[in-house]
Amino acid sequence: MLRFLYFALVAVLVVGTTLLIPLASIREFQGAGWLFVTLCAGLAMALPPVTFGSQWQYWPSDPFRGDGATQFRRWLVIVTAIQIIGAAALITASVLGALPVWLVIAQVVGSAAATAALYAIANHLQKTALPPRDGGGTGVVRLSARRVARNVSFGAGIGLVIGVTIAVGLNFAVGDGNPGDLLDTGWFVLAIVMLAAGSSLFLPVYEGSQAVRATTHGSFGLSKRVQRRVLSGKNESLTPDELERADAYASGMQRLLPVQAWLFGLIFGAQFPLQLPRILSDDEPDLLNVISVSLLVVAIVFLVVAYGRYFRNLRRYVHEREGERTVGVATSTQ
Repeated sequence: MLRFLYFALVAVLVVGTTLLIPLASIREFQGAGWLFVTLCAGLAMALPPVTFGSQWQYWPSDPFRGDGATQFRRWLVIVTAIQIIGAAALITASVLGALPVWLVIAQVVGSAAATAALYAIANHLQKTALPPRDGGGTGVVRLSARRVARNVSFGAGIGLVIGVTIAVGLNFAVGDGNPGDLLDTGWFVLAIVMLAAGSSLFLPVYEGSQAVRATTHGSFGLSKRVQRRVLSGKNESLTPDELERADAYASGMQRLLPVQAWLFGLIFGAQFPLQLPRILSDDEPDLLNVISVSLLVVAIVFLVVAYGRYFRNLRRYVHEREGERTVGVATSTQ
């Protein structure tokens, strides 16, 4: 129930700050300048707390009293500062007449309340899933290819039904019979299908992340050292016991990392069908669409480079450890 409420709050934050405010600004100003400003302000108020809330759930130790408390507080201050900057931009837009005062007040107060509730739920989920130091996380991630394919297929099917229903309803209400409407409808349905398919992987990724986090026994320092050794390719010094934990971590990440890549790829990729048709049309592309697609391309390139590096370092670590174990076995038999 709390997980469902958490995702509902995420949807409220993202939709409320990145859709409703820009649409309201369009009614006041037709230029792309104010629309871009309000969109950036909405993103500044929504994405940082959503991202930080997700990290909060997976924090490997007590965020307020554990060995990673200093870094946790630093990130909390940074995220809060970004939100304040976004709120200041909206207030400025309201003062200059770009947005009604009541909408800005409702948005700022609503975002603050949603963020507080988001953090409260994330803190509860983090505490209930935090493994004891004397326990033993095996890192077993139950993410079979069959389960991932089933989730994606189910999500895509639900998205197809929702997308077609919304598209048909809108075309029936405001469509003018233009053949181009059918193509726009297809792009819209494709975006909804991709978004729903990606969203279907949230729960498996959450469960897999909790299993992987259990390998470090609730220690922030150990978690960072293991991540640097396995995913970053750093020559981090680990004790024999910590190497066993790193092996368990690597085993779990071999299953989790591809699913994470699919999740982010589908979520970010769902934005392209909404933007590309306008840029590729015969009309002069809108500045906001060009900027949006450019930012999406940068984000996709960043994800490809980052995950490509993770995959490469993970394979290198697994290969090195298999070689070390082979040498150890050969030595012990002599």
